[in-house]
Amino acid sequence: MSDDGRQTVYTVDVRHQKQSSNGHVKAHLYLDGRLHAVSRVPAVFPVQGGTVEVRASNFGLKRCHYVTAGGPSSSSSRILPPPRGTVRASTVHTPR
Repeated sequence: MSDDGRQTVYTVDVRHQKQSSNGHVKAHLYLDGRLHAVSRVPAVFPVQGGTVEVRASNFGLKRCHYVTAGGPSSSSSRILPPPRGTVRASTVHTPR
């Protein structure tokens, strides 16, 4: 949740067909629907309460996980694509 009590929503968008001119796949991280960060894959995005890790293969996403910031005792959960969505977009709701 944000400071004003609203739920925070992060969305990851990886488009394998749209590679940069040097052949690298990029992951886009959106925060509440607005572009927040862009990184070459594999990517680790810092988010509220942890990180979002993104890895791609030649066939799609290899890993898209939300990892809590618990140090050695941190936990990881897989981020799934939205229903009827494409495999390139995934969403994580982070607790505050």
